[in-house]
Amino acid sequence: MKVHLDANAPMVRELARVTFPAYAGRQFSICVTERVTLSGLYWDGGSRDTYAAFTLTDPPRGVELPTPEYGSLETPVVSLRPGFGIAEHTIFRGKDLGLTFHIHPADAVALLPAPVELGEPDRLVLAMHAQLTSAGRKSVREREQIGEDVYVEAQARLRSRGFLTKGNAITPSGRNAIQGARYDF
Repeated sequence: MKVHLDANAPMVRELARVTFPAYAGRQFSICVTERVTLSGLYWDGGSRDTYAAFTLTDPPRGVELPTPEYGSLETPVVSLRPGFGIAEHTIFRGKDLGLTFHIHPADAVALLPAPVELGEPDRLVLAMHAQLTSAGRKSVREREQIGEDVYVEAQARLRSRGFLTKGNAITPSGRNAIQGARYDF
């Protein structure tokens, strides 16, 4: 399970600085796991993953990650210990997909956002915004499902809770709040 992280959070920026100092993007996520498979190490079709290890000390620091020999047929798997993690920078078909921080379950509580309770109209509106290509765009199907008044009220509530921006674009907190929700529009 991946959880989206706020790019402005101090710990997120610090982990990015110690693992990939040249990364200037704003896409961050966290994956709670005990093992990381170091796949996609070489360029193939415009795609590649690079990895860096880090400690979760205060302040975090980078540590050396052993790399496999070029041409090795085995894909390396790294077992995580509490207090350590691996950052993964993904480029897929030439598009930068950001950094994913793989951490041990023992360290997850301190880094993961708290669970959020949402009412059904709020969950539905967030799911709609997560699927939109343009923030705030209203479609006929949206108005038919819940009605214009309920839609506008839910947007206002979600903006006040930080799940939507002023321009009605979904935030990382909003994406986390609806993670796993499936709606067929």
